[in-house]
Amino acid sequence: RSIDLFTGSIPQNTNWHQVVLTYSSTAGTTVYVDGALSENVVNIQPLHAAVWNYIHIGEAEVGSHNGNISIVRWYNTVLSNTDVLQNFNANKARFGL
Repeated sequence: RSIDLFTGSIPQNTNWHQVVLTYSSTAGTTVYVDGALSENVVNIQPLHAAVWNYIHIGEAEVGSHNGNISIVRWYNTVLSNTDVLQNFNANKARFGL
């Protein structure tokens, strides 16, 4: 089973960026870039992690992410705007920001 998340305008430069997706069954999916609200995802199927066999991050049907992925975190709760910003601020110095 595959879940496609179309996130729209992710930065296309060589700088480090934090990209966070949150999902709730009532609010849907929200995208944050560098600790700030970016846009809501418009095309998503309901997420049911218990039925997944694999999670592929940075991969698409027509290609893959061309770069590095430094940190991947999976939470069993929806992060708030404050939580996302706190995580960004806690890690940004590691990447020269």
